[in-house]
Amino acid sequence: MKNLFVISSAVKGVGTISCFLLFAAVQTMAATPVKTVAWNGYKGAVTFTFDDGVGSQITYLKPILDTLPSVKVTFNVSPAFYFGSHSSEFVQLAKAGNEVTNHTVTHKKLTELYDSTSIAAEVATEAKNLRALDPSIESVTFATPNCAANELVDKVTNSESFITRGCGGTGLFTWGSAPWNWMRADSYYWNPSGGSNVSTATGSINTASNNNQWYVQLNHGVGGDWDIISQADINTLFHVAISKNVWIDTYQRIGSYFRASFTMDTVQAQTNSEGFHMQWVSPHAKMPKSVKLRVTIDKSSVSTDAIVSQKGTEITAESDGSYIIEFMDLELDVKQKPTGFQTPQVAFAKNLRAVNFDGAIMLQGLNPGKYVYKICDLQGKLLQRGSLNTAENSISLTASKNFTGLVVIQVAPANSPTNTVTLTIPVK
Repeated sequence: MKNLFVISSAVKGVGTISCFLLFAAVQTMAATPVKTVAWNGYKGAVTFTFDDGVGSQITYLKPILDTLPSVKVTFNVSPAFYFGSHSSEFVQLAKAGNEVTNHTVTHKKLTELYDSTSIAAEVATEAKNLRALDPSIESVTFATPNCAANELVDKVTNSESFITRGCGGTGLFTWGSAPWNWMRADSYYWNPSGGSNVSTATGSINTASNNNQWYVQLNHGVGGDWDIISQADINTLFHVAISKNVWIDTYQRIGSYFRASFTMDTVQAQTNSEGFHMQWVSPHAKMPKSVKLRVTIDKSSVSTDAIVSQKGTEITAESDGSYIIEFMDLELDVKQKPTGFQTPQVAFAKNLRAVNFDGAIMLQGLNPGKYVYKICDLQGKLLQRGSLNTAENSISLTASKNFTGLVVIQVAPANSPTNTVTLTIPVK
């Protein structure tokens, strides 16, 4: 590579080169072109929650979870129980992908506390303490002790949690139908003395699978403590859920996916010269830091090969054509793919191509002459511009050394700066 030279970024008449100059005009488009795929592409969803933070959950449940990596559950803990002196054991469960979250400090019936300060001492204090234990614990959901709630309790729990798990019903939620109150979302309470059994719970899992629903089950002790579900029974229910091809995950992950969908599916697209831009607001201040949504995107108004990106990073389609987006980025772009070197626009660049070489972009195949160039990201932001000739055919990314993803390069003869050819190349 002795003939490779890295050029400077001296500007010579590049002002008339415009990034994305060759993009096609935007056509009529759907007002809401992005739709969330129900339950992450599964037939339904199931969440198993375990209240109080009792010792049997470590002794008898954890060994089962260790053998089933596809099953993640939620532990609603209170220091009033075993968790209070054994929090590190539950932190390990959180690090393994399970959820550890808020069930108050003392497990008091919150409806018997008559002011928001007293309720906050139970709810907000425990949320703060849990978040301090480990970064894996966000504590942005809540489980109401004794199912006791009223408007004042709702107001306080809403300040710390985007969803609160109540209890006392079927625990079934249908895709597209929001709970009447996100602070009193229902669950099925496993109570052996009240008639709970594997057959009943299996029926609910089947219902979720058959009807595009989310089933939430409240449990306490596993093989010990109180309101006991046996090791054998919970293991059976885990395997039933696996066999039904439902999404088995934590209350936080499925709940945030569900809540985010009601925002995502109503976002209006804003057309622009490259395609369209979408921007939205989080539905709640305590949504998790990351909410991955599987969505379908109608790109027909731009082109079938349009580029989907968030904050300048391209997102490629999954095998089924859907996209996994980060809802908490709060924006998304769909833009016409720039014309690449596969179909050269002008005679001076019939064989032009761009390659990465030792931290620089090298252009190959230019006819002899002097040229100007411009480099932009997918948002159209200028990263670098300069000039080159046939003896200097490499571009240093000094102005974009921290940039990763696709960049767009436009090259034109110095004496004809509007006669451009456009290329795209990934930068790592």
